[in-house]
Amino acid sequence: MTMPMSRRTVLTAATLSAGAGLIKVSGPGLLLTPVAGRPLPVRSPDAAPPSTCPRQLAVQVVNPGSAVAAGAEVTFTYDPRLYAPASPVIVTAGSRRVEATSAVGTDPATGLTTSRISVRERIPAGATLLVVAATAHPWRYPYDLVRRPAGTSAAVVPRSGAAGTRRDLGQPRAAGRPAPTPWGIELTGGWARQTWGGQDRFAYYRPVSVRLRGTGPGPAPRPASFSIAVDPRLVATVATGAARLNGRPVRSPRRAGLTSDGVVHETRWTSDVRLGPGDVLDIEVLTGTRTPPGPLETIKHPAVTLTVPGDDAQRLTGFETLTRSDAVWR
Repeated sequence: MTMPMSRRTVLTAATLSAGAGLIKVSGPGLLLTPVAGRPLPVRSPDAAPPSTCPRQLAVQVVNPGSAVAAGAEVTFTYDPRLYAPASPVIVTAGSRRVEATSAVGTDPATGLTTSRISVRERIPAGATLLVVAATAHPWRYPYDLVRRPAGTSAAVVPRSGAAGTRRDLGQPRAAGRPAPTPWGIELTGGWARQTWGGQDRFAYYRPVSVRLRGTGPGPAPRPASFSIAVDPRLVATVATGAARLNGRPVRSPRRAGLTSDGVVHETRWTSDVRLGPGDVLDIEVLTGTRTPPGPLETIKHPAVTLTVPGDDAQRLTGFETLTRSDAVWR
């Protein structure tokens, strides 16, 4: 049976196939080929060396002998903190989707997940199948730190109950450099509403405060910095006022740059504060406003964006940008 494939799936399969290298295994029957994938950082909450794992958990199944009847099974065992099972499972032969089913379960003793994939088609002699079992989690704070990640393995048998071949796909690979301590920053803030037009028909929101909170477990590598972008037809000037770190007054962030034209008024700000875990930096934002004569053809929605230079240890909190998109301008 032939199943349709999207262009995205074909491209993903082609990319994975290009990175594969054959590893011989002992015994007759089907062979497993680990597939090299684009590495994904694995962050630990302690000082463990940084590591990476493939973005997709996949193997090639090579049939060097005679044709294999439908029912061949490929089994993956992996750490569910690193991967989520592909749904539906992806098995391809070249650009063609191969009919397959999968069953996923978790071992309560080890906590590891097993994905058992059954190929529902005959595998011709000399054929090579690409099997994708799982995709790395796009975890964000606070679920992005994995302590002592487990390794992965794959096994293949020509039919249910038959003897097969197993390959260890390995532990997450050490990245080979000193372990950076994970860090992150959450950006939040407050807004003021300004109106114009008859009966205050039109409305825009401008930032009046910015809060940056360190998520840890380590400090940010550089002082807290951010940018503020607004519509220049509504906000003429932007400045910072009082600043407090954990409730205590500190020096207000200083302006590090300005871009202003007819489309956007953007200021960039940097502080003297490196945020550690749990640190909170509150900053007052002072603005000078303008009143348009009537409706506007377009609008630049306000945005506050974290600009601390990132690295491999940065945790994605989902709060790197603060914006409003509910302006009424026409």
